[in-house]
This record gives sequence, structure tokens and C-alpha cells, in this order.
Amino acid sequence: MRAFLKSLLKLSYLSVATGSVLFGLFLAGALALTYAMGETSCRDDKYNNTRTYLCEGAAKLGHPLASFYVATDHHFGQHAYEVDLGRAVSEYRFAARHGVTKAQINLAEVLLSGERETSDVIDGLDWIIQAAKTDDPKALYRLGKLLFNQEEGDRHFETSKNKQAIGLFKRAADKGHEPSQFALGLIYYFGIGAEEDEPLGIHWINEAYEAGYNPAAEFVDDFNKASRKTDENSG
Repeated sequence: MRAFLKSLLKLSYLSVATGSVLFGLFLAGALALTYAMGETSCRDDKYNNTRTYLCEGAAKLGHPLASFYVATDHHFGQHAYEVDLGRAVSEYRFAARHGVTKAQINLAEVLLSGERETSDVIDGLDWIIQAAKTDDPKALYRLGKLLFNQEEGDRHFETSKNKQAIGLFKRAADKGHEPSQFALGLIYYFGIGAEEDEPLGIHWINEAYEAGYNPAAEFVDDFNKASRKTDENSG
């Protein structure tokens, strides 16, 4: 009888232990699946409960890209979320620290713009510099804008910063970034903060125009109208 009871207890113990292991494996698998599917779900622009559960779940499990998407939802109040800049900054910062360039750029924008009532220029500049190190065109352009001063005068420091800014615009423009192409075009065409070079300015403005960049299209349209008016008046 005692031997039977021992066997029964042993079986019960093994069953509990096996059940615990299986449950642990099931839970780990579910978490791993949530983590793996998180980014894919976050990319879905159609709001639904499954997207929210998987995307939020992956972010809570430490998926950097999922955190970025959750941050954008709270930042811009999209996918049925309300604007929550505190949550957005927190999620952006986590993703940024894990090397997500898009998060670094957006975090910098929030910090520099003062959307949270107060701006944090030092922290924002640090993050945009970090993003620019990856050679991301948007980050290069944003850093260039921060450095560039249209009214440099004869100050050596400002001239040096403008050279850096123009270099950043050029790197982004070579990657097909239309705002950088247009910025370079205006700089050279009008000689703003750099030596005037009309042919080079026209080249870059045309690059942005051909790419369908609206400000460049408006500039070309206004230029053509002004040229026609000048021709009519001279005729």
C-alpha cells in the first residue's frame, strides 16, 4: 500500500512539474510570437484591437521598433490614440537608445520644438547629431538647418557652421532628399551664406523639381511667371 501511494505521489508530482514546464514553454512561445509579430502589426495602418494588442505588447517586451510606432501613435494622436507627449517621448527615448534612427529624429524634433511647453535644445541637438551619424538624409537635413545661418556676415564661426551645413545638405541631396536639394539650390542660386553659383543653384532646384517637391515646383512656376512678365514688359 505504501509503495502504491509513493508511486501515486510521484506521478502526481511529475504531472504537476510537466504541466508547469509545458505552461512555461507555452507562455515563452506566446511572448516570443508577440515580440516577433509586434513590428509587423505596428506597420499596419488599419486600426484594430489585434494591432493594438500586439504592437503595445511588443513594445512592453522591449521591441525598439514597436516602441517607435507606439510613440508615433501617441505623438500624433493616430490609430484611435489621443495625443500623449509624455508617453511618446518615453517610447521614442527607449527606441532611440536602442539605435532606431527614426526615433532619434522624432525625439529631437519634439525636444527642439518645445511641443512639451519647454524645449530642450541640448538634448535635442545631441539626438539629431546621433541620427546624422547614420547618414540618414532627414537627420542630415535637420542638422544642417540648425547649423545654417542666412545672415552670417563676416563672422568666421558662422561661416564655418554654414560650410558644415552645406556639406550636410549635399550629403542628403546626393541621396535624393528633395528638401536638401531645394535648400542647396536656393543657397547657390541667391548666394545665401555661400558664393553665388547660378548654374549649380539651378541644377539642384531642378533636381528637387523633377522629383516632384512642391516648394521647388512653386519656385519654378513663380520664376517662369516673372520671366514671362519681364519679357512682355520689355517687348
